[in-house]
Amino acid sequence: MRNRWWKGTLLLAILAMLTVACGDAEEEAPATTQAPQTTTTAAAMVEEEPMEEESMEETMEEEMEEPMEEDMGIDLSVPPDEPKGGVIRIGATPSYDDRLWSYAASIGMDARIGLDLEIIPFVSIPYTQLQTDEIDMLFSCQICYGTIIEEFPEYRNYLITNQYQGFVLIGRAGETVVYEEALERLGDEEAAKAELAESFRGKEFVKTEGFPTTFERGLLENIGLTFDPDDPESQDVAFKYYPSMEAMNFGYLSGEADYYTGNLSAQARMLYSEELAGEYVVAAPLELFGASAILYSTEGVRADWLEENPETVLRSLAIWYRASRYLDEYPEIVGEFVGEEAKDQTGGTSLGGLVTSRIMTELNYFPLLADAKDYMFTPGELTYFGNVVADSFESGREEGYIAEGVEWQDYEVQEVWFNRLLERQDLVDWINAPLGTGTGPGGDVPQG
Repeated sequence: MRNRWWKGTLLLAILAMLTVACGDAEEEAPATTQAPQTTTTAAAMVEEEPMEEESMEETMEEEMEEPMEEDMGIDLSVPPDEPKGGVIRIGATPSYDDRLWSYAASIGMDARIGLDLEIIPFVSIPYTQLQTDEIDMLFSCQICYGTIIEEFPEYRNYLITNQYQGFVLIGRAGETVVYEEALERLGDEEAAKAELAESFRGKEFVKTEGFPTTFERGLLENIGLTFDPDDPESQDVAFKYYPSMEAMNFGYLSGEADYYTGNLSAQARMLYSEELAGEYVVAAPLELFGASAILYSTEGVRADWLEENPETVLRSLAIWYRASRYLDEYPEIVGEFVGEEAKDQTGGTSLGGLVTSRIMTELNYFPLLADAKDYMFTPGELTYFGNVVADSFESGREEGYIAEGVEWQDYEVQEVWFNRLLERQDLVDWINAPLGTGTGPGGDVPQG
């Protein structure tokens, strides 16, 4: 499978940390991380009493004689007969994670399957607009919504879009120790970590208010520095907080604080754009963040939207997984589109098709339908989403932004909806149908 980065030292680091949080990854996932057995959405699984053997055989014979379910032969070009008629208002943020919605709409994919994707730009995650029904969907992640659960209990994550692999710590060139350089010079991992840790003492890390410090915590503790959110004065580093991600990006680029980790668009600009070439360096790479670096990005919706629009929900999943095939097969075409759209929303410079496609395929992993089941939805696997969420919620409780008694199973319904998608052979066939050229309003018309 493409982009599996848990190898070598990173795998050992993740296994070590997950052993504490989730039990041995070789064993079956603990009960607290299993997929929910019931849900308040339309995808609820109803448990039934087991049938007698003879009765089961009779039922199977009857089903064999019955015609295929009506929805298996549905005309996907016709909008579903639901409250919103196939319209999905998507709150898009300046991130690469949810750009496949815009790309899918640009090549006519939504119209082909009877949907209408309305892309509405925001500079930060619009939870308030989702709660007040101004939009139907937004980009989120499996810990991002922790701070709003109490005020917004109807929130649900229904789709995992990608695994974010862009966790790096950025510093200013000439002002920071670079771990990879220290490792090459010293030839010893512990010595290189110690040198990096010493360079961090007393320095400032930028941070958006309300966003958890889970990732920085993993890095600091992994290299031997003190992290104590209950007693910030005792910590070896300080956090400089900003009211929004946009303000944080501007502040750091303006010379404030010492280290940056956060928005991928901003990181890509610092590391890859011609305008800032040579000004910033990767002080700490992905592997130093340990298990905290396992993060899935998601699409968030309201529970009532799931319940009232089940056909629209399933077709939206089909769009996502078909669009992922375009990224896999035509990365530079998709990268060119995403680079331009990201530029328009952030006010920055497009990184072009090649660099943007590398960001999306090397710093992110967008699983195809054929890979998602094994990779994200198989209990017992290291990458099982339930393990990741359970660990995030545990960290959230320790840091005080997730209350005791709040359980992740009430908000994470991706596995239920993914399994429902697999049961819809018409949608699976549509996902796997030949691709189009990938460009222009009719770019999804099959070419085979």
